[in-house]
Amino acid sequence: RPGSPTMGVVMVLGTGLAVLITIVLVETRLREEVTRELPARSAAMFLIDILPGDWPALRALVQQIPGAAVLQEAPVVRARVVRIGDRPVEAAEVAEDVRWTVQQERALTWRREPPASGLVAGTWWPPDYAGPPLLSIEERVARGYGVRVGDVIAFNVLGRTIEARIANIRPQVDWRQGRIDFVFILSPGVLEAAPVSWIAALDVPEEAEAAFIYALASALPHV
Repeated sequence: RPGSPTMGVVMVLGTGLAVLITIVLVETRLREEVTRELPARSAAMFLIDILPGDWPALRALVQQIPGAAVLQEAPVVRARVVRIGDRPVEAAEVAEDVRWTVQQERALTWRREPPASGLVAGTWWPPDYAGPPLLSIEERVARGYGVRVGDVIAFNVLGRTIEARIANIRPQVDWRQGRIDFVFILSPGVLEAAPVSWIAALDVPEEAEAAFIYALASALPHV
């Protein structure tokens, strides 16, 4: 009838129902996305600032928990990109989508064996390589820097400039996989003498996570 609140009530109910349906659809889509994109076995937690001498105590803590395991581990040295090719980084043309790699320090690591993801260009260094610094760079970053195999990128590592020639280009890192990965990987024999810390990805049963964190804080509070 004229003047009744029916119209307003219907509008409110309809709007509320639309909001609820939207929430359900978004939640369903997010669950599908996470289920599809994450690996079957992902890390329960990541640890940083592990000192080289911490590993015996850390492994002992992991072994005390049934079902716990170290999934990944890698040495890390902090560094800043200071030169791309023959240009200082301030004067280099860096694509917007990779500008974050030059705006602050990055984590560098080294490894002897090639990654399972394969290579887009170039070749991996031999396991016993002991020559001048070589660099493996992620494909998207190489494209954003405008560099290719053979070009040189310079890093500032604790005040010392290290020039590394690009030996190979790896496929773009899929950060959604929840794995430890790096934009830059150096050949062995370059960073080992610098102050090194380690990072690790752990698989810990959910019911044991709180106990593990408490034990870790007691044994290795700096980690």
